Amino acid sequence: MSEHMRAKLRAAQEAFSGERIRWLLGRSRHIAEVGKLSPEEVRELLKNVFKEELERGMIISELKANGPMTVPELSDKTGLPKRRIMWHLICMMKEGRVSIWGKKGDYYAFSATG
Repeated sequence: MSEHMRAKLRAAQEAFSGERIRWLLGRSRHIAEVGKLSPEEVRELLKNVFKEELERGMIISELKANGPMTVPELSDKTGLPKRRIMWHLICMMKEGRVSIWGKKGDYYAFSATG
């Protein structure tokens, strides 16, 4: 198995072990009924959340595998745009999943907290 495939599997494991996905899957029917969403809108919501969580899983798995990393380093490793990386890091900092580790050169480095 290639390293790229292993990284994707680690990201998926990280993403699907999170509370957000489990909660959303368990409540999707209720969300559709209360929110008056069509089945297509619920699918689109689930698709977007899965994508976000998979991207966050990629970031977390890289931080766990490589230690503290900067936004440009994470972008190089994951292939995600720097702006998207920063957005995810801010969200995950609010959730307590990542923190600022210190600086590497001119950039802040981030580390996984768990």
